[in-house]
Amino acid sequence: MDFEKIIKMVTLPLLTNLKKLRSRLGLFFYYWQYIKKFLDIMRPMYELMREENGKPVLFEWMLARQKTFEAIKAKLIMTLMIVYSDFDKSFILYMDVSDRSVRAILYQKGDDKREWIITCVSKTFNKYEKKYSITKQECLAVI
Repeated sequence: MDFEKIIKMVTLPLLTNLKKLRSRLGLFFYYWQYIKKFLDIMRPMYELMREENGKPVLFEWMLARQKTFEAIKAKLIMTLMIVYSDFDKSFILYMDVSDRSVRAILYQKGDDKREWIITCVSKTFNKYEKKYSITKQECLAVI
């Protein structure tokens, strides 16, 4: 567990402008695949990036956005509790295939018998991969 990352995540400053928001969303989006319903949680933040009549909306930091900011920080702190792989233990691979993409999560059981995330990956299919059979699409997750 990288405690420096956790400390940095807890002490993230408030967002005061669109440039800082985009920077923070970049950091948050790096970990999106580890957070259930990430886009739903982040919706209030993304609303600040939309445009009306070709102009950005007014940057207003409201209570709903502050709650979102705190919620996503808490979830990211839990996300940073990802473990390093131990090649003396067996791996568990979960895959999820849809008509557009594939996701895979690699786990290992710790000494506490809990499943700990090693890594997550996702890939959007190109026009050729969309035509693959389900079996071949699942093999892409392994690759």
